Amino acid sequence: MSDEIIRKKKFENFLRVLKKEGYPNSNIEDLAKLVDYNLAYFLIDFVEFMGMNKTEEFIGQGLNKLIGPEKKVRIVLPEHFGVGSFSELKVKNFYIDLDDTADGIRLDAQFGDTVIEDFEGILRPLSTIYHEIGMGEMGDFEELLESLEKEFADWFHERLGYYIYWN
Repeated sequence: MSDEIIRKKKFENFLRVLKKEGYPNSNIEDLAKLVDYNLAYFLIDFVEFMGMNKTEEFIGQGLNKLIGPEKKVRIVLPEHFGVGSFSELKVKNFYIDLDDTADGIRLDAQFGDTVIEDFEGILRPLSTIYHEIGMGEMGDFEELLESLEKEFADWFHERLGYYIYWN
């Protein structure tokens, strides 16, 4: 059997498991391992074997289950952001562009309510932190935003099997 046929069979087996176990699924990596499927090919295989329309439909259904009718998701952040910290992501739309990234989708999204420790260790809204920083702290703030983006990318990957990126 050719490598492509084997990859297609593993992809089809993986889809059967997802249908049985539910999607999105917080155990998606374990489910992929169960059928010896390489999750890094999930979006590529979906487009190649099912077509772009079916892929967009599947991605949209999974994403909508996570963001709900409010079109947002709230995650509890790890302790290094501060005990009791959280962040919301408001999602407007998504795009699949395998030329841009093969391991994720692009979201038209922005941060919603977000409460984290400021640079002095006090829990505060992200918007307040932004308005009170000086020019010398702007680099630190950009790093903070990047780490929040990574938290969301990992959170979605753990449930959907691909990463999210946004502008």
